[in-house]
Amino acid sequence: MIKTDHPLVETRYANWTLQTIGIMAPTHLQLIGGRGTSKTTQIHAERFQESLLEMPRSLQMFLCNTYENARTNLVPGLEVGWKEFRDWKYGKDYVYGEPAPKFFEKCYTPISNYKNSIFHKDGGAIVVGSAAQVSGLAGNSYQYLGADEVKYIGKEKMDIILPALRGYNMYQHSAYYLGTTFTTDLPNLGKGDEPWILDYKANSDEERAKAAFYTGRLYYDNELAIAKAMEFKDRIKLKRLLKRRARLYTDWLRCRKDLSFFLVTSSFANVDVLTLKYMENLMLTLGWEEFKQSVLSIKGGVEEGDKFYSGLNEDHFFRDGINEEYDSKLSLHEKATCLILNYLDPNEEIDGGMDFGKMISFVIGQQRGKEYRLLKDFYTLVPESTRQLADKFLDFFAPHKKKILNLYYDRSGNQYESSGRDWATEVKNALERDKDGKATGWKVRLMSREQATILQSEEFRFMKTLLSGEKEELPLLKICVYQCRNLKSSLELARIKVHTDRKTGKRTIHKDKTSEKLPLKQLPMNSTNFSDAFKYLMYRKQWANFLKSRLHGTTALVDGN
Repeated sequence: MIKTDHPLVETRYANWTLQTIGIMAPTHLQLIGGRGTSKTTQIHAERFQESLLEMPRSLQMFLCNTYENARTNLVPGLEVGWKEFRDWKYGKDYVYGEPAPKFFEKCYTPISNYKNSIFHKDGGAIVVGSAAQVSGLAGNSYQYLGADEVKYIGKEKMDIILPALRGYNMYQHSAYYLGTTFTTDLPNLGKGDEPWILDYKANSDEERAKAAFYTGRLYYDNELAIAKAMEFKDRIKLKRLLKRRARLYTDWLRCRKDLSFFLVTSSFANVDVLTLKYMENLMLTLGWEEFKQSVLSIKGGVEEGDKFYSGLNEDHFFRDGINEEYDSKLSLHEKATCLILNYLDPNEEIDGGMDFGKMISFVIGQQRGKEYRLLKDFYTLVPESTRQLADKFLDFFAPHKKKILNLYYDRSGNQYESSGRDWATEVKNALERDKDGKATGWKVRLMSREQATILQSEEFRFMKTLLSGEKEELPLLKICVYQCRNLKSSLELARIKVHTDRKTGKRTIHKDKTSEKLPLKQLPMNSTNFSDAFKYLMYRKQWANFLKSRLHGTTALVDGN
């Protein structure tokens, strides 16, 4: 990054990865980056910005795995990048989920569905597409394509979309014309991730990439010199620099045009922002194998023998839980309700598992015949508490017809009843009456009063049996990949911790819960908190009793939540 306080030069922070990509600016970029590498907020945001400015009135696409993920994560990430790093203003430079203002230029391709579109003042438009409904997207002609979290997008979907990059060859002056940007963290085949992005490594041209970087650096150095010449009104120097600009830009464009660049980077690229302490915490809480995978972008993961939820695999997750017909009709500004859930029976009761603390974790499930499906997770972080959590639930499940919730929770939820803080009853009241005291129509049954401590060894053995799917007395577990992202991550990173009694030599099984000491904002995806909400939901009397006698016959007993 060029550091200057010059009034005519835009200055912003960029780590080495962002600098490399920004200065090189290839036509095709494939980036595998660890957690916190600003893939959406800076890389996609900047490349979309440049492509919109260089190709006014063009039609572009931002491909996401689902519209729900686009609304809740990816489009807000773009907006953060445009507002915080590029000073674009909503309503002035861009709008989304609503018709473009009259003073905006018109896109060459008419946009009929403004609800899932982003409009730029120069006439460029970005269609936000879902990989679950690619057939309706492939009919248009797009001049640029960005796709985030591509490990969740199947190769067959991309094969349908990529031929739609075509048309409007008046944009030959732009290196972004018919360009692509694919980003993700490292795919994990053991978790069912799509690995096709790795195939693009063979197309990466390292020598041309170096040439594009060096010519780009010369071009931007010349831009700084132009700004200084303008400030000091040095007309002779300015004339010479402007001629040099044209030559440098031509060289830079020639190097960038049709260049494909593949890059793998770790979270340490952004360590100045994330801090070493954050990295240390992740190392301690995720364990070495998961740290390699999620942070260092090196193949890793929790070994099977180290998993607390032994036997958890891709068979326990489902990816068709989103009602795409409903989802596609929502504006990018709208929030989905439970109508988005394919496997929810609106005429039946639902269950909830809850864990209390500085993060309240809440998972929703429902039994459908032999299967038990985990459909949605919610959470709040302090200073939010039970009222805010209840509001999230009530908004989402407003259309649900049978308003009965069976709530399973940590026994400590009732243990402070005598001292005035009864978490469970507080949640019950917040769900049954809104903030104004009006009845919501929901009835909450507290299922865990006077519940005994669930020993961690009991949970370990119970879950191992549950996940095996071999017992008729237990349901077949299915977890929604998209609506239970936090729960999925929590279960997958949970590790065994074995304690040995110094006196007796007795070994006892624990769940390693050091991740719950992470900074507050990291808890939802990176801690075992959600796995505890899952524990309370699943380890219920009707399913646990037939195993309990066997569990108490083992030597791996430990008391703890």
